[in-house]
Amino acid sequence: MVTPIYKWPHAARLAISIVVNVEEGAEATIADGDRAPEPVDELGITLKRAMRNYGNESNYQYGIKAGAPRVLRALETRGIRATFTAAALALERAPELARQIVAAGHEVCAHGYRWVHQFHMDEAEERAFIRRAAESIRATTGTRPYGWLSRYLLTAHTRRLLLEEGFTYHMDDYSDDAPFWDCIDGKPIVILPYALDN
Repeated sequence: MVTPIYKWPHAARLAISIVVNVEEGAEATIADGDRAPEPVDELGITLKRAMRNYGNESNYQYGIKAGAPRVLRALETRGIRATFTAAALALERAPELARQIVAAGHEVCAHGYRWVHQFHMDEAEERAFIRRAAESIRATTGTRPYGWLSRYLLTAHTRRLLLEEGFTYHMDDYSDDAPFWDCIDGKPIVILPYALDN
């Protein structure tokens, strides 16, 4: 197998995509009427009944209150522009963070409307979910997103729906180290592989 040679701008030998996830405030919670609290719990607590998990809720608040300002400072200090993959509701609930991301010149990529799985949605539900995320991010940041990252799983319709809704790149792929093109119904879309190990 021949290793491809990539020609990056300014004869750079390496290109790195810096991605910061913003999911806090968009996770499942009894407070929003969800059946159960968010199952991703770094505290290691597994609840057997539907009740609020205040400890885990505060863990999610950490990302907005303490983590995000620290990440933004680190990026600014190094002159790095990043892509913030944001669940739209998280930015709605943290408008100051949204303003800071935009003011620093970072890009916002859609990470769904809420931090939920879309694989169980039928095609119409998934289209509405994609559309709602794009509209929310545009309203919150002033710019519509052109990229998409699902929460783990996608459907057989996702890329086509993204193209139909005006998206130009998709990140739900782990098959390579560099961007590549996919073509759906004769329409091109850039695939930006997401490195799980970094």
